[in-house]
Amino acid sequence: MARFQFSHIETYARTASTLSKSSSVKTCYDILAEASRVYEHSRHVMSPSPPELLDGITTQELAENLNLLLENEATEVVLDGKAKKRAVRKDAHVLLAAVYSYPSQSQMCDLDEIRPFFMDCIEFHREKFGCVQSAVLHTDEQYLHIHVYTVSNNARKLHPGHIAKKLNKSEASSIKSSVAYKNAMRAFQDDFHQSVSHKYGLERIGPMRKRIQSELYQIAKQAKASELAEWFENETIKKKKKLQEKTERLKQFYDEKRFEIESEYEQFKETNDVSLQELQEKTQLAETEYEDLMNQRELIFDILIKNQELISENENYKKRLHEYEEDYGPR
Repeated sequence: MARFQFSHIETYARTASTLSKSSSVKTCYDILAEASRVYEHSRHVMSPSPPELLDGITTQELAENLNLLLENEATEVVLDGKAKKRAVRKDAHVLLAAVYSYPSQSQMCDLDEIRPFFMDCIEFHREKFGCVQSAVLHTDEQYLHIHVYTVSNNARKLHPGHIAKKLNKSEASSIKSSVAYKNAMRAFQDDFHQSVSHKYGLERIGPMRKRIQSELYQIAKQAKASELAEWFENETIKKKKKLQEKTERLKQFYDEKRFEIESEYEQFKETNDVSLQELQEKTQLAETEYEDLMNQRELIFDILIKNQELISENENYKKRLHEYEEDYGPR
């Protein structure tokens, strides 16, 4: 079974340029954090594991010392007759990052047998781009691969595609610079194959998409569109059916709840109607008893008044009797 080489290079800045229209531009620190398997930057990996250091310093150390390394890359300028160092711009591309992969499943590879391939990749990178600040191996994804990093005050001057694009840059023809970029990158892949890949039996070019005639393409396109329309119609029917079922369930639920509430209300109303009637009867009885008490009170007052009158009459009688005895009694 044929196996194909994979190598890719890209450059990054410490901060995104203010001229960039994209909000998802990655910086040097994003790339190095991903290589270090920082959680926020490596969520695409199912089971992240720490990388193995193959050359230079760790990617975490590289991120921490990036500014210090760039101080040595500052360019000298003459201002007012004095030589001064000009610091590298924050949005300048200062990190050249390369990925070299071996085309076999990670779980099925003997790392000791493949390690010479990766060491040759590092040497190829060093000869092509200069000093290797860091090279790490990842074993936690589908294919074994390494990341190799080189720091420069202008990393795009190391990138063959950007070099060719700048040499062929013209306001009159942007196509020419684009073609030059692609040709330079093809040459880079050829060079990598000649220097490294062919020694390990890797093919230079991978499988390409089959080209079909225009009429066949249109037929395939229409068939795909028809298939997509049918799929969309089926999905719409399914969703509509699910929505109807959900609506019926909700309606049944609310009907049951309404019946429960109405039953509770009727029961409450019936109970309270009985209670109200009892309260009215008790109130009427209390009013009757109150009237009886008031009548008895009036009767008692009458008796007390008459009793007081009898007491007064008795006192008068005693007084008159005493006077009579004094006037007519025995002497």
